Amino acid sequence: MVAPAVMQQLAQALAGLKYGAVQLVVHEGHVVRIERIERMRLTGTPEAMQSQGRPTGSPGGIEADDGEV
Repeated sequence: MVAPAVMQQLAQALAGLKYGAVQLVVHEGHVVRIERIERMRLTGTPEAMQSQGRPTGSPGGIEADDGEV
């Protein structure tokens, strides 16, 4: 059984997470760490657009990371 305090912290880690992962680390049957990884792809910067092969005048913003590079 997972302690209510751990469930609350897990809910906080998931809150507002649009794209990414939440990982639980378990040691001897107990959750000892919650890791949150949030992903986003930055577009619109000259460096990001050049790496994507887009001309630097292209419109851009922040997009969700769909896993493709």
